[in-house]
Amino acid sequence: MSLEYEDKMIKLKSNEKKKIEIHKKIVKTDEKIKEIRREIANDTRRLNTSEKNQKWKQRTRKLIEMGVLLEIANILNEDKATLLGYFMKFQFLSNDEIKDCKIMGGEEFQMREEKKQMLKRRLEKKDEFR
Repeated sequence: MSLEYEDKMIKLKSNEKKKIEIHKKIVKTDEKIKEIRREIANDTRRLNTSEKNQKWKQRTRKLIEMGVLLEIANILNEDKATLLGYFMKFQFLSNDEIKDCKIMGGEEFQMREEKKQMLKRRLEKKDEFR
């Protein structure tokens, strides 16, 4: 065999080794990319779930608040159809009637808050004597 031929064979083998190394690096990089994509997908799912949970909590809070308002107004046990009809009438109230409703509701809230504060003060006084 000639030296030239041997040199070419050595270069070919060297090139093949380099190609194999490059291929291995490509495979590793592809695996890393796939893992990162999986992580992104998982994070996206978690974020979407978190947003849905937040919206669900907000909706639940609002529904509870509406239920409390019905309880305060002492109409919690009324027939659903009657309540719905009553609420549907609201859109036909005049501005003055709506203002009156708001004033009456505000006064009720204020009265309840004052009562709550009074009870709180009484409890604090009782705790002072213990």
